[in-house]
Amino acid sequence: MKKRIVYLLIFLLSVVVIFPQVSYSKEKKKGLSTKELIKRLPKKYRDWLDLVYYIITPIEKKVFLQLTNNRDRDAFIKLFWQYRDPTPGTPENEFKEEHIRRFKYANKHFKTTRPGWMTDMGKIYILLGPPNVHNNYDNKYGLYPLKIWGYYGDKKLGLPAYFRIIFYKRNGIGEYVLYDPAFDGPASLLRDQEGVDITDINSIYRKLKEVAPSIAKSVLSLIPGEESFFSLPTTRSSVLLSQIFDLPKKRVKVSYARHFLDFKGIVKVDYTMNYIENDFFYTLSFDPQTKLNFLHFSIKPHRISLDYSTEKDKYYFALKLDVSLKKGKQIVYHYSKNYSFYFTEEEVNTKLKPLGLSVDDMFPVIPGQFQLIVLLQNSVKKEFTYVKKDVKIPPSANMPRLLTPIPTYRVEKSVLDIVYRPFKFKNYLLNIEPKKIFSLADNILIFIGAENVKNIKKGKIELIIKNRPGYPDFSRNFVFQIPAGQNYFFKYISINDGKIPSAVFDVTARLYSSNVPIDTKENNFTVSPVRSVAHPMEAFKVLDKKNKGLNYYRIANEYENLGKLSDAEKFYKLGFSEKRDFAEGVVRYAKLLLKLNKYDEAMPVIETLKNNKKFDFEYFSLKGELLFYKNNTEEALKNLLKANKIYDSDYHVINLLGLSFLRLNEFDQALKAFKASISLNDDQPEIKNLIEKIKRIQKKLKRTQKNKISK
Repeated sequence: MKKRIVYLLIFLLSVVVIFPQVSYSKEKKKGLSTKELIKRLPKKYRDWLDLVYYIITPIEKKVFLQLTNNRDRDAFIKLFWQYRDPTPGTPENEFKEEHIRRFKYANKHFKTTRPGWMTDMGKIYILLGPPNVHNNYDNKYGLYPLKIWGYYGDKKLGLPAYFRIIFYKRNGIGEYVLYDPAFDGPASLLRDQEGVDITDINSIYRKLKEVAPSIAKSVLSLIPGEESFFSLPTTRSSVLLSQIFDLPKKRVKVSYARHFLDFKGIVKVDYTMNYIENDFFYTLSFDPQTKLNFLHFSIKPHRISLDYSTEKDKYYFALKLDVSLKKGKQIVYHYSKNYSFYFTEEEVNTKLKPLGLSVDDMFPVIPGQFQLIVLLQNSVKKEFTYVKKDVKIPPSANMPRLLTPIPTYRVEKSVLDIVYRPFKFKNYLLNIEPKKIFSLADNILIFIGAENVKNIKKGKIELIIKNRPGYPDFSRNFVFQIPAGQNYFFKYISINDGKIPSAVFDVTARLYSSNVPIDTKENNFTVSPVRSVAHPMEAFKVLDKKNKGLNYYRIANEYENLGKLSDAEKFYKLGFSEKRDFAEGVVRYAKLLLKLNKYDEAMPVIETLKNNKKFDFEYFSLKGELLFYKNNTEEALKNLLKANKIYDSDYHVINLLGLSFLRLNEFDQALKAFKASISLNDDQPEIKNLIEKIKRIQKKLKRTQKNKISK
């Protein structure tokens, strides 16, 4: 009976314990209004939105309401204030301090039936601060209660040298509201309208001059000297009020907010203040050796800050490259690379400063439509630059296709084709200008290519170069025949023959089979009128083609992240056959085989990790899991205990230990393991449920044992 209960529990719970389902504490809220989104925020963040109500831009508010956790909200708020700091780098943020002071003052002094910040007087005080002139006209001159504030304006902000803001009590009741001469009209200020034709502005104005001569003109325009000739309220006042309301939203660049959703969690908050613009270029190629697509890119920040090393007597900076390929919110592939650079003072002045530096890279990609995100961070001054592009990767099948025509200024041909290198196509090495701007002094080259063209008939490539409208006329047409039986064709031509003008050019390449176009690719470039254009130094890393198995592992990882497990298995197998010493890939392959219940295939894969000291934990944990599935419980337990001894905080391993103890009827040890697992990860309802069931079984067994003794 006891064994039956234990095996029943294992049968019911082993799957969910080994592969727990991902649970989300919060569902994504779709289709909610702004009001509903704000209502769902914790009070702390609702209060913050009240505080910044008049100074937050629409894009900032939209982004903030899309954030789903407090960590991101706090990071965003920190950035919000930093981007408004008039003296960045100092401990004080004068703008923030003054804004909070005004907000508190408004709440204290202008409170009515609603908080002071929500009133018109509170709004103006928060936006403009205390008035330079303050006059009250309460219950005087036959007018409704009236207040006039005077301000000296800043011409740099488009404000008049001096202007007025008027508040009044509409119909003599309620709180003071903002007065707009064109919208409200001076008649709305008259308490006593006897004998006044309110449809006649002159009649109204005569009454105003009669009861309040000192302010009659003030109520026609908020800007002194701009009262209309016919005593009509001016629309300039409405424009002024609109300018005042928009001022705080024009003083800040909101590009950080547009990018925040993309780089949150990747870029540290102290980096996000220092966004640098960049130039970026990418293209695709097909590798005939591995039959894989590769994405090549070049990114050049517009500025690179340096620091000085007294130890090496050189200037230096360090870059970190982060690359992600996403499908919706799913990260399909991600990797990082680090680059360190040292320059003498002469090299800084003769190379780095005049030329700049681009980082080039490449990686294999699976077919589909994705979002490419490239992030480059400089540890010096904590700068970063960032690119997001939609990319479409064609099928990897041997379909004939063109390479996007690439404008460049240098092409080299190597003798050996032994490495993977960015912008290397067979034996051709290209220097990339990501901005695609050249000078008349450059030897401007167009590089073209066709892949998988062995089986097309009468193959040829047509290349058309033509100026865009509005520039001097220039056009060139070239036709290149593809030799029969040749699978790959690459060619570059020089187009700067002394006749090309300064202009923007479109480049179109067409691939033909028997005079029928089967593929078209386009690009563009600019020829600048300046004497010379500096092209950047290029930084890149190469991969020996002997290590091509690494690319199979990467492709397998991309397929696995998309849930295409059969494709992932195929490429893991290829990677494993080429490179068994790549432990990270071997571990992923072994885990996939376990997920697919292919235990016999998994064992030799796992055994390649044996004696690799850096991967002892993975070896023992994977082997223990495999043996557990094969019902070799005692051997599984030995391996799992070894794994837990190396690293005792993996709750997946600890859950397997608990299940192994259960199989061996060691309830106390099983309970101890499951409790340890819960202490590491409290979000395991299945394990909690199992703990309670084991406790009930133990109680039942104790009662049974007592009954036997009493008998």
